Amino acid sequence: MSNGLFRGLHTSCSLLCAGSVRTLHAVTPGCVAGLPLLLQPFTNLRSFSSAASGTEHLRDFAIIAHVDHGKTTLMDRLLSQTGNTLAGDRVMDSNALEKERGITISSKYTSFGYKGFTINAVDTPGHADFGGEVERILGMVDGALLLVDANEGPLSQTKFVLEKALKRGLKPVVVLNKVMLASMRQLHRALVYNLPCCQCCLCCCNGCLWCLAWFQLPSVFLKLMLHVGRFSDVLNSMISSRFTLRACDDLRACLLCQVDRPSVTEQQCNEVQSNLFDLFAHLGATDDQLDFTTLYASAREGWASKELCVGQTPENPSMAPLLDAILEHVPPPPGDPQGRFAMLVTMTERDSFLGRVATGRIASGQVKVGDKIKVLRHSGAAGGGDSKVTKIFKRSGVGKLELDSASAGDVISMTGAAAAGIADTIGAVDLAAALSPGPIEPPTLSMIFGPNDSPLAGREGAHLTGSKIGERLNAEAETSVSLRVLPVDGGGESFEVQARGELQLGLLIENMRREGYELSVSPPVVVYRMVNGQRMEPLEEVVCEIEDEFSGPIIDALSLRRGELLEMKPIEVEGKQRLTFVAPSRGLIGFRSLFATLTRGSGMLHRAFQSYGHYKGPLDKVRKGVLISMAGGKTTTHALGLLEPRGVLFTGIQQEVYNGMIIGECSRDGEMEVNPVREKKLTNVRNTGSEEKVSLSPARVFTLEDAIGYVAEDELIEVTPSKIRLRKRMLDSSTRKSLKRKAA
Repeated sequence: MSNGLFRGLHTSCSLLCAGSVRTLHAVTPGCVAGLPLLLQPFTNLRSFSSAASGTEHLRDFAIIAHVDHGKTTLMDRLLSQTGNTLAGDRVMDSNALEKERGITISSKYTSFGYKGFTINAVDTPGHADFGGEVERILGMVDGALLLVDANEGPLSQTKFVLEKALKRGLKPVVVLNKVMLASMRQLHRALVYNLPCCQCCLCCCNGCLWCLAWFQLPSVFLKLMLHVGRFSDVLNSMISSRFTLRACDDLRACLLCQVDRPSVTEQQCNEVQSNLFDLFAHLGATDDQLDFTTLYASAREGWASKELCVGQTPENPSMAPLLDAILEHVPPPPGDPQGRFAMLVTMTERDSFLGRVATGRIASGQVKVGDKIKVLRHSGAAGGGDSKVTKIFKRSGVGKLELDSASAGDVISMTGAAAAGIADTIGAVDLAAALSPGPIEPPTLSMIFGPNDSPLAGREGAHLTGSKIGERLNAEAETSVSLRVLPVDGGGESFEVQARGELQLGLLIENMRREGYELSVSPPVVVYRMVNGQRMEPLEEVVCEIEDEFSGPIIDALSLRRGELLEMKPIEVEGKQRLTFVAPSRGLIGFRSLFATLTRGSGMLHRAFQSYGHYKGPLDKVRKGVLISMAGGKTTTHALGLLEPRGVLFTGIQQEVYNGMIIGECSRDGEMEVNPVREKKLTNVRNTGSEEKVSLSPARVFTLEDAIGYVAEDELIEVTPSKIRLRKRMLDSSTRKSLKRKAA
């Protein structure tokens, strides 16, 4: 898309939004995301906490779902419609990386009032790498909203989180989300592929780039624009003169017809419900759990309904039916307010002023500011001496509310227990036993973290030593239940970090480099188990949604990685397939980038831990050789121009390299040592012709996740605040050759 066209789009959208907000509110009251619909006055939590005599007016629930099925958006709508003013979307995602990547990394809780009840709600991550967050959160709630995309149905992570909820004895409330009017992607597909009268002005734009940008607008703005008659004006400002507008009237009529087309059908929803029932039964649900309640919702548009309204928005649209279902189907929390105080810690954070903040649900008793408490480790050992509660507060909407006291069933945060960690118990000084944290799935992947010892070490970072790295890793392990930090035998200042996947490890490294750490990390390896003398390895369920033409390459690629095809079936979108595999975790390291390449960025990949299974055998070679620098200095255009035919370069001109650094991927399977700093020799002979111009292709740039998936067993990743480099573990060439001969 040209810059002028993009500016025209931006200007037109701004004018439309600025001039039509009042009309928009009148046309679709309560449907527009961000316009609060106050269902009940917000309850004053301080006065309510002191007035309540038990747990009858409390409800604790978590939102669980597969990635991108709408958990955080749903939480935004619940908050906005219970009297909270939100500054933008995804208000629960406070971490910088969460905002950048648009994902939820750590669980967040908040509370709001509705019909005299205090509802504690927890937003959980959807990625499989953060499954430990979901497991520990389910221990402090009494109900769960199982959110399922009505277009996609239950996927791999849906199965994982549902299994954990059922094992905890929870009875989920199923919410089929994204039951809305036609989305912009579906509208674009309908116009381009199904409407012949629109072909003349839509299909001549080389892939409809302007359409793709145009259809990012919310559907309600498009619908308003069509009704108020400004479509032609906006269309004229967006389309260059080479587009014909003679079909504009037909186009407008077709758009009006397609905007009111539902994104899902009743048959699709019934099929998803049938699949969910089968999934419940397969996971061992009880008769009571099988009798689950189903609601239909559009979190983006801000409504929920007990009945499926095909092709239309419900009358008086709001989240009230969903909130009523929470009050009806989520039981009040158990616990005796008159017993000994005990609270299981499920989240911890560090405040620069208050120190360590421990969050959890009070299992029994009451606690007041100034009470003496002690910490019990989940193993039963004492966690230091007695301490005193200094602050009690809870999340209220998008802010915090300080409390004088709290009692059984409520979710609170407190300070004063400096020794408390996740899964520990904070209780009265006479509490005898710790509370059980419940089972947590173990990590499946590990990497070795150590100080950076390359020739370029110490030039950028502020934290360079192994002791500093160890302190930071141990601090991270205190806040993440699925992360383990172990010392390496004979490794000096190195540490083994075990986690659930590449994404979790990549985010940890990214946070550390932003904090000024320099370190070197090893390639990831899976965590094996020995059962009856046999080696067991972690297996994952892999679901791929791809175009028909890419099914062959994907099956071949996963077969090389010891994957087994379980199911292959067409999906609703024309020309697409859904492939389900089971594959070893070690075979999936680095597969996401290959998947994006093979599907040309059009496919969707979902992964979730399944179980430990028998070792599948060695993997076939999935990577070519590399180009290794044999000299140090700055790269030159002359040298890189000679090396480019040898493979793909990872470095550009005038970049620092050193002996043993990987500067590219070789076009052959073997490794090749090269000199990227060689300069062109000058002679005393004057050339009459001009110098030959060297044109280099852009160097391949690695993200942390790409580097983690690419690096081989005898290599390391060098991480600094501004650089990501690949290098050989042994920098000296003769040492590498000697070790290779001994291994042979």
